[in-house]
Amino acid sequence: MNELKYFGHVGNVDDPLGFFQEQNYIICRGATELGEIDNLMDFYNTSIVNSRKQYVRQSTRWEYHQKTPEGGMINPFLNPHSFEKGINGQFSDKILKVLSCQRLQKALSEITGKDPTFRLFQTMIFDHSITTPHQDWVFLDSRPNGHLVAAWVALEDIHPEGIRFYVYPGTHNFMPKVWYNKVNIKKNQDIYADFFQEIGEYLDSNSLEMYAPPLKKGDVFFWGSRIIHGSTRGTNPKLRRRSIAAHLVPEGFRFGNLERDFDVAFKQKYGLDYVYRPLDKQFSDRNSSIKNSVIYRLLKKTFKN
Repeated sequence: MNELKYFGHVGNVDDPLGFFQEQNYIICRGATELGEIDNLMDFYNTSIVNSRKQYVRQSTRWEYHQKTPEGGMINPFLNPHSFEKGINGQFSDKILKVLSCQRLQKALSEITGKDPTFRLFQTMIFDHSITTPHQDWVFLDSRPNGHLVAAWVALEDIHPEGIRFYVYPGTHNFMPKVWYNKVNIKKNQDIYADFFQEIGEYLDSNSLEMYAPPLKKGDVFFWGSRIIHGSTRGTNPKLRRRSIAAHLVPEGFRFGNLERDFDVAFKQKYGLDYVYRPLDKQFSDRNSSIKNSVIYRLLKKTFKN
């Protein structure tokens, strides 16, 4: 079994539990099976990237692929681990194989000090997209709060001039006022926009240093629900950031966000408990309608012109 190695903005880390408790993030090398990552990437590149179907995205809407000029995907996939049928079921299977690695669970246990049984709540597949700086706890967290751990798994080498995942060390103590002064929220106010704006202003007004290291394929960037994180734009537009983001909580904790519990159903595969959402039927309904067919869209474009 490969040795787990940890590092952060201070260099190599010998006490992963202490560092994660203090900094709310850490990077681990050796926690994934590179063969399973290769299998996932091969399938993604041959069977998913060129699909003409709609998928549920980070926006929570069903959308067709949106591509960059270099062929990368702009709109990330949301919860692709929940599919069970057909090509999508194979896609899900390969995602769960990557995330069910026992060394990944061991790393989660070592950085949190908790039993090595973490349940998977949410997944996202990133390709060629950029993420605005934010904290997770407003959107999703453990219940009680503060115990969610997210894992960003690099599915390819992430280069210095490419799109890199980052954190701002020390920002896990920042508490945006917009979420604690709700009595002052105006009717129809976009609280999420205010949340992002307040974080942006906080970063602009403080001398904070971003930590965005290049990573090797298989590296796992762990972070907690409070630290501000996102991704750089990179300087080379050809370089992508194909990766899995997985949000997990220890056994015994519920899923939710700052304010409430989420009602979820679980399944298990490869020893990993994960939240199941019935995406297969929604996928079929969304993509079987004549309005979503390739022929319909071609005819609509022809008549429009």
